[in-house]
Amino acid sequence: MHPQIRLLPVYIPMGLYPFLSSDIHPDGDTVIKIGKSSLCIDGHAHNDVLRSAVILNPNRSDWDYVRRRGFKFIRTYGVFPNIRDARWYIPLDNPLVTFRAWDIYKPFALKGKVYKWVCRSLSLAKLSKHFGDTLLIAQDEVPILTEIASKYVEIDPAKHFITLSSGTPGPSRKVTACLTDGAGYPIVFVKLGDTGRAIASLQHEFDMMNYVGCRGYESFEIPFVLGYEAGEAFTYIITRPIGNLRPSGYTLLPLHINFLKETYESSAGQHLVDDLVYELASRHDDIRDSLPQEFNAALAESIVYIEDAILQKGIHTQLSHGDFAPWNVYLTPKRLVLLDWESGKISQFPLADAFHFVMQVDLLVKNMSGESSAARSLAEGQRVAKLIGADLSYRQIVGLYMAYLVDVILRWFEDRSGQDSYDLDALQRGRLQALLAASHLYSDARSGITR
Repeated sequence: MHPQIRLLPVYIPMGLYPFLSSDIHPDGDTVIKIGKSSLCIDGHAHNDVLRSAVILNPNRSDWDYVRRRGFKFIRTYGVFPNIRDARWYIPLDNPLVTFRAWDIYKPFALKGKVYKWVCRSLSLAKLSKHFGDTLLIAQDEVPILTEIASKYVEIDPAKHFITLSSGTPGPSRKVTACLTDGAGYPIVFVKLGDTGRAIASLQHEFDMMNYVGCRGYESFEIPFVLGYEAGEAFTYIITRPIGNLRPSGYTLLPLHINFLKETYESSAGQHLVDDLVYELASRHDDIRDSLPQEFNAALAESIVYIEDAILQKGIHTQLSHGDFAPWNVYLTPKRLVLLDWESGKISQFPLADAFHFVMQVDLLVKNMSGESSAARSLAEGQRVAKLIGADLSYRQIVGLYMAYLVDVILRWFEDRSGQDSYDLDALQRGRLQALLAASHLYSDARSGITR
């Protein structure tokens, strides 16, 4: 993109949608400016007709122009890690809001935790503007997120702030915006998507939240959905925040077990896993020709073992959150609060959420090998099975673990269908290692070999 360009709506990066007005005309009335050049295009300075400006790392003349122009809504944001990989937008205009906005960043590694602590400390010292890229957004019209929120809650456009995080890169990537009051406390959360897959994902999440929300589960709760709307530029879900939450931590606690037990017991007698097993084989056949050979061989062998372990054994499915990981799970004194239901399933292999929780922690937080994670996942699977009253043999638990792995591996490739090649990330390679380890364990167990 040229460093100075008028933007049509189609060219606006998804991450900027919540900050801008919906009244951007096709003839262009917004300028995005990067670098040290002045606010002009083709040598002509903008006059007062310009209603919006998006400026990266503004200099003194930029601020002079914005103040002279008299924009009604002026906000500055810290862009983290940087403008080339803008995962988080942190408001910088109010030190207390900035301090609390850093709650949206949940690093795993020590380096990230130190960075977050430093940034929060700087915010209270009013030094945030000197740390990392700064984005200045000025406009006359109310930002889109404020328009959305005002449909559901009373809000003063001049006394609120927006914090935004962008989801995991990929075709289903979405952004989550939090609108806060002047003290930094959340008013509403808005999750937005602008691609076909992101919109489909939001629709599925909305359907799952409606399904779960009306069934009276006691072990967990979900945020109250204020609204869902499919618009021309993007689709969104808006929810009300839940107060007094604390992070889940990286261990399956009694509250987690209560959730796994209730969802297992409430699904008893509804559906057997047999159809899911047949579905795994069909999904593999559909994309077999496009997969790397190492994955093809592991998937084919594992599906044979899965069929031997759990097919026609009378094992029933259960409700699954689908992304049951510490960053989507919060604790209250009596129950869990579960966010992000976009991967949820009404009928899934039992223990899938327990396996997912352990694997996400092992591979993303502890940097363990897939083989080591497989051993820990199976040990936790046996423990959880006893606690939730699931009458499963060791071979069946290994089969269910392989079924979980085959499902998530296939889903990763399905989300990237049509690509000539795959950029395999560490998580996907870790899953392959875990699947190979589980296959070896199952083969040994079937042969009567113990390790």
